[in-house]
Amino acid sequence: MDTHTADTASGRAGTGLVELLGFFVLHVVVWIGLMRPLAGADFVDYADIGAATTPWVRQFVIGLLVVLVLQVAFISRKGWWGPLLSEQTRLRAWWAFPPILLVAAAAVLSFATQGLSDAPTTWWVGFTATMALVGLTEELSFRGILLVGGRQLLDTEVKAWLFSSALFGLFHLPNALIGQALVPSIAQVFQTAIIGSSIYLVRRTSGSLVVAAVFHAVYDWMLIQGAFS
Repeated sequence: MDTHTADTASGRAGTGLVELLGFFVLHVVVWIGLMRPLAGADFVDYADIGAATTPWVRQFVIGLLVVLVLQVAFISRKGWWGPLLSEQTRLRAWWAFPPILLVAAAAVLSFATQGLSDAPTTWWVGFTATMALVGLTEELSFRGILLVGGRQLLDTEVKAWLFSSALFGLFHLPNALIGQALVPSIAQVFQTAIIGSSIYLVRRTSGSLVVAAVFHAVYDWMLIQGAFS
């Protein structure tokens, strides 16, 4: 892989490690912290997300919209929209092979199961809106803000990639606070760091954060639909 620092952000403001980690913590706290209060008595534990009673809008959509507003404000203040949304230098197309395998595996899981085919329309709308916002907000933070900031802070593209992917893995550790056991949550840290690296390759080969966000949303949609059917 290219080891140069690709597309170093040229926005209006520089950044530091404390600021980047502070934004990471803010994303985690808002995302996790709003789930239970907004869902109330209808809160669904992590292991049961996808059940027919999942309150998609209250437990997920509202909190994700709050995160999105904070992201837009942060990116606008830093002047990072250009380097955040697109790459000037792309990786060769064959680097897209790992994420293609990833989404193909999710597709097999999704289409091999039909247990959700009779779910009500409101379930599908809430589920799809949640997956779309998860893909968008997580990509804005991890293959967006933290990657662009990492490129300013670190001296090689590889380090920026590892930095953003490691934080993407750690982002899933607090699932232990919303119903997942601690050991599976720790395992998920490593699994999602690898998945984050695959989505990084989508950004670098396509040249677009938007493509990465769509890939992320579609992958999660198929994975959860298949797993919880």
